[in-house]
Amino acid sequence: MQIATKNKPPHKNKKINERFVRWQQRSIEEMGKSIHLFLTIAIATVGYTANHLTELDFKFKNFLDKVSILLGIVLLSVSIGFFLFTILNRQKDFKKTTEIIRVRYSEQNQDLIKNISKETQEIGKKTQKLFYFSINFFAFGELLIILGFVIQICNKVC
Repeated sequence: MQIATKNKPPHKNKKINERFVRWQQRSIEEMGKSIHLFLTIAIATVGYTANHLTELDFKFKNFLDKVSILLGIVLLSVSIGFFLFTILNRQKDFKKTTEIIRVRYSEQNQDLIKNISKETQEIGKKTQKLFYFSINFFAFGELLIILGFVIQICNKVC
């Protein structure tokens, strides 16, 4: 988030500033939607897979499908943890941004604003890293689970 982290607007033209704020807000909203979508899919996949594994007639056909499915569950669980940390980090970012606005309106020390702005920039970078880690673990976990189920199906059909 970088809406309120700069002391000066990005451009002198008011119309351009309004566009910047609007698109920055859209970016924030889209990231939130993405996090929630991936988090929901990851939780649903883990739930579905766990349910499938607990069925009475379920048996792993070979070592490869067992490793694939179980490793996929582990990676998705790690992904869920990263997504939750990302959400918490974003909340911290929003709180610090609000603090900048509060300090700015109270006309306090500009050095304090700069310090808080640096903090929000660091928090923003950390949020991006957490988000990308989450996506990577999610993708690999989903792929492994799909691979495990494909192996299961191939063993039944073949």
